[in-house]
Amino acid sequence: MESIWPFFVSDMDAGINRDVYRMNADGSNIKRLTFCEKSNCFHYFPTWSPDGTKIAFSSTREGLSDIYVMNLDGSAQLRLTNNISSISSYLFPYWSPDGNRIAYVNFVSDGETGVYIIQIDDLNTDSVFKDKSIQFPLKQPLSWSPDGVYIMSTSHDYQNIYLLNTLDGTFQKVIGSVISHTDEFEYFRCPMWLPDGKHIIYYYEHSVWTTTVENGFYVIDEFGLNRKLIVSGEGEWHLKGCPAQTINRRRIVFSAISSQEPDKANIYVMNIDGTGFRRLTNSVSKEDSPRWRP
Repeated sequence: MESIWPFFVSDMDAGINRDVYRMNADGSNIKRLTFCEKSNCFHYFPTWSPDGTKIAFSSTREGLSDIYVMNLDGSAQLRLTNNISSISSYLFPYWSPDGNRIAYVNFVSDGETGVYIIQIDDLNTDSVFKDKSIQFPLKQPLSWSPDGVYIMSTSHDYQNIYLLNTLDGTFQKVIGSVISHTDEFEYFRCPMWLPDGKHIIYYYEHSVWTTTVENGFYVIDEFGLNRKLIVSGEGEWHLKGCPAQTINRRRIVFSAISSQEPDKANIYVMNIDGTGFRRLTNSVSKEDSPRWRP
């Protein structure tokens, strides 16, 4: 049986503010875990530690964005970073498979970004991290390879998917846009390793000006070959945020906006082969960033 505590982000209680919630796997028993009395306070992108004992998330409670960790019930919230950037950006955390590192993207200067890797020493001490920065034109989100060596992401324009070697800082392109017409656009978003370490799932969108003509989830191998469509949105819904795998790694959970309800975002789940597509939430709020326990 899968975890009873998937996490997600919503504005259901705080209006313009956004908080982290947990719920049962069937969408019931929703509980709020983060609170902020300030206006324009956002808690984003909760992510499980690999051992399932902690949650890392991004918060703007101190003005700019920082990364925090907390217990599963919302207690013992601890700040990990001190963002001194003049640009307010969401520092979405990505835990390495061994649980010893957290990667995130932050602005370096003049719009350039760098990948930062936090080496976690002891979450109970004041000295909880050491930053290693690799300057590279990556866009959120990041995805660790199962062996913890590579980080995968898209370029700033969403035209390419890259692999970053965290050992030596080198990178390579996996797949990229081949459309050259000025009125057509291809976007590659949210690449994510599958458990076998040999395949990648990603969200693809093809549009002509502002009209979407194709969108959905695809799978490719680690070399960018053997592209296969697993579920098509057919222009009817659009991904909000990025997907996550469920506890048994046989399904992915994600937030999407339907063309029939453009002011709402709900959470969906499906098998990694594209079958079993199902909606989990149905509310007037905006639900996103779902995360299942590892």
